[in-house]
Parts: sequence; structure tokens; C-alpha cells
Amino acid sequence: MKQLNAVPFLMPLILFVTGGLLGTLVAYDPEQSLPWMLTLTLGIILYLGIVTFLRNRLMSVAVGIGAWSVSYGVLLAVQYRHLGFHEKLGLSVWLGRLTSAPFPDVTPVFIDANAAASFLAPALPLIIGIALSVQGAQRRAWSVGAALAAFGVLLTSSRGAFVALIAAGLLWGLVRFQRYAQGSGARIPRSIWRSLVVASAAGIGLIALLVNLPATQDALASAALRAADRLAVYRNSFFLALDFPFSGIGPGAFGPMYSRFQLLILPTFISYAHNLFLGVWLAQGIVGLIGFAWLLIASFRRTVPALHTQTPLVQGAAIGCMVLLFHGLSDAPQYDTSWTTMLLAFGLFGIVAAALHQPVDISGSATRQPAPRRRVQVGITIAAVALVLIVSGPHLAAAGAVNYAAWLQSRAMLASDLAQEERTTLMHNAVTWINYGLRIAPASPLVQKRLGMLALDLGDYPRAINALERAQPWFAADQATCKALGMAYVWHGEPDRGARMLARLDQASEVREELTIWAHAWHERGRDDLAAYAQRAAEVMAEALR
Repeated sequence: MKQLNAVPFLMPLILFVTGGLLGTLVAYDPEQSLPWMLTLTLGIILYLGIVTFLRNRLMSVAVGIGAWSVSYGVLLAVQYRHLGFHEKLGLSVWLGRLTSAPFPDVTPVFIDANAAASFLAPALPLIIGIALSVQGAQRRAWSVGAALAAFGVLLTSSRGAFVALIAAGLLWGLVRFQRYAQGSGARIPRSIWRSLVVASAAGIGLIALLVNLPATQDALASAALRAADRLAVYRNSFFLALDFPFSGIGPGAFGPMYSRFQLLILPTFISYAHNLFLGVWLAQGIVGLIGFAWLLIASFRRTVPALHTQTPLVQGAAIGCMVLLFHGLSDAPQYDTSWTTMLLAFGLFGIVAAALHQPVDISGSATRQPAPRRRVQVGITIAAVALVLIVSGPHLAAAGAVNYAAWLQSRAMLASDLAQEERTTLMHNAVTWINYGLRIAPASPLVQKRLGMLALDLGDYPRAINALERAQPWFAADQATCKALGMAYVWHGEPDRGARMLARLDQASEVREELTIWAHAWHERGRDDLAAYAQRAAEVMAEALR
């Protein structure tokens, strides 16, 4: 019991891990989830080791993580010209080619630029914290290490990492400012003020200079287009999560599920949701998302008030966690291409938790009666939750039926080594469950959407149209619902109406090409009527898109 008491944030971590276990079980192919689950397990072991056995050796832990990160930065510097990174930033390309020119290709595995940035950027504040915690030659050595890690981040040209580091750097500045403001006399040294004034003036001047450069304007235009694409991924991922609101889709399953359930196509061209919160929801379901939110709230409440009193090492680890969170708003490769980032996250969080957590005497606290105000708050919370469950019970039950039907459908579509009879049985079982949901809450847009999707896949186009027309007003921004309804119109013999619906999609030109392919496919299958509908819809879309 004492060992459990020594583990900070134990309950939210249990929920978070439980979500991962459940996500692994619900994935259409659990084997794809095992590498991620193994990484999560190793991360939890690392965290437990830091907050229990290594809580008095945090510098040793930090040195190990820092050395690992610096070596990664050196690897990028000497292998840059062999890595195939996208050439987003001219300075990065020039410097990378210069530093890697003398070295042959010795990297045995593919390295993704965003994955590298997601690992190096959070480690950089920790390395700076180590440098501020030592003196003499060690400080100089770790300062060089920080420069190498920062150079590695620069080589990735990850805009999300740059923004996260700037935001976290400002936050660290506020923490240091708070430390001076609450010190004896509450006087901030003039050198600090002078540095702030000089840095602000230099920053404003540099921004004014760069904004007027043509290269900068091109980069900003490219970033705007990239941001629009990323926002579309977030929107589509959110609607995908609504199809599996309780279970999620499981880790390692995003690409095929996103393509088949959200874009309604076969190829896979994106492998994760590029957002930490969506990534947790999709991979670990509602249980994992609740655990993650609880972990964030609990850690903020414990860390923020006391962070300015901590050593630079602990501050660096905490700021590194903030970099992970800030970067996670625009990218989260730890759910696909950078599982080492998850290990780093648990390492950084373990350092912060071990430094700030003070075990509570269970025997003494167990006899303490809760305050009356506390009992009232708990009672109100329980009553509010019960009221919500009673009022929304039918819709929640229907959402559960939708979730299970979608899971059966995903198995029928994507699971390997299944006979056609097994796939057919799974689809019919999915229809059975969606009918359960229909009886529980017939007006539920989630039920109507899944009913329409199943009917479309089974060739029942009138029923698909009827259900999707009911769901579409609720899911006007959902590409999957709009595309399914448009396709149902086309296959039902209303190609003009379907084309007008399909022309409103984000990737309308690609959908037009898809219809052209469908025309050939239906003709080969002996369905000349559907081939003619597809050809007509493609022609109408071509006119609409001119």
C-alpha cells in the first residue's frame, strides 16, 4: 500500500492505460496495436521507476534522457542529406547539407521529420535545465548539447515544434519572472529588464524584416495551406471518433479506418490524427480520454503553483511536457511514427511528478472525516451525473449500439484472413445492432448515419438515402455523410442530384475521378446502368468544378 501511495497520479494513469488495453482489444486487427501497447507499457514502467526507486536520482535520469536526445540531434546533423526531409526552410536545407556532406548513409531505418521534431523539441528544455543546474565545464558541455538538439529541431523544419518551443519559452520566462517577483524584496534585477527590452526590440525588428521578404511570404502562404489541410484532418478525425464514441478504433488502426469510414476510399495516405486529444480518443476510447483529461487537470493543479520554486532541472522537465502538449495540438506522431516520443513523455513527466509529489500518510488520512462542504460538492456532482444519465440514457444506449455496429462493420471491411461468409455475417450482425439502436432512439443522427452507411455498402440505396437525409442536417460538415448521400443518389438513378452533393466536398476533383473509375468498374461487372449513372455524375461534376 505504501508503494502505491508513492505513485503520483495513479488513478488517472490507470484509466489511461485501461483505455489503451481496451483500444487494443477493439482494433480490427489487434496485432497492429501491439507495438504501440508495448511502448505504452515501457513508458509506464519508466514512470513508475522514476517516481519510486529513482526519485532521489533525478539528475541521473535527466542526464540519460539528455544524452539520448543530444545523440539524436547529432544523428540528424550528420545524416541530413540521406533522410529525405521535405525542403520547407532554405536555411535548414543549406545547413543540413553542409554538416552531413562528409558522412555516408549509415541510418538503418526511415526517420520522419515530424517524428524527429516531436522527440527533440520537448527534450530541449530539459537539456537547458541540466546546463543551468551544473557549473564549469559541465555547463559548457551541456550548453553545446542544447545547441545540437536545437539544431536538430531546426533541421526538421517542423513549424509545430517551432511554435511549441516559442510558447513554452515564454511560459518559462514567466515562471522565472514569478520566482524573482516572489523573492525577498520582490525586486527584479535590472539586467533582467535590460535583457527583456533588448530581446523584445530584436524580436520585433527581426519579424518586421522577415515579413517583407518574398521567401517569408511564400513560406507563410504555404503554412496557411498546410494549416487548412490539417484542420480538415482534425474535422474528419472528430467525425470518425463520433462513429466509435466509446471504444475508439484502437491504436495503429487510423490509416485504413480513416480512409474507409471517413473518406470512403480504399487507399491509405494518412496514418494518424495529428492532434493529441483526437489521437487519445481514437486509440484509447472514452476511457483513455477521460484518464488523459484527468491527468492533465491533476498535474496542472499540482505543478503550476509550485513550479517557480523548483530547480532549473525540474522546470526544464515541466516545460518539456508543455512543449509536448503545445506541439500535440498540431501533431502527435507518438500515436504512429514516433513511439519513442511516448517514452520521452513519461520520462519528463516522471521527473516532474517525483520532484513535486509528497506521499500522504494513508493511516492518518483514512480516519479524517470529509468536510461538510466537501460532502455537499460530492453529492451535487453525483446528482448531476445521475440526471444527465437519466435524461440522455436512450441516446447513450443508441450510441453504444452504433459503436458496436461500426466495429462489426470495420471487421467485415478490414480484418484479414476472413472468408466472405464471415464478412457477410459480420455485416448482417451490424445491421441487427443498428436496428437495436433505431428502436431505442430512432431520431438519433448517429443511428441514422450508421444505418445509411450500412445500407449503402449493402446496395440498399433507397434506405441509404432515407437514413442519410435524416442525418445530413446534423452532420453538414461531415465529409463521409455528404459523400455517402451523394453516392447513394448516383447509384439510385439521380446522378445530377448526386453530383451537386459531391461537388461540395473538399476533394471534389478527386471524387470526380473516382466516379470515372466507377464507370469502368460497373461496366466490367455487367452493371451498365450504374456505369452510365457514374459517367453522367462525373460529367456534371466536371462542369460544376470549372
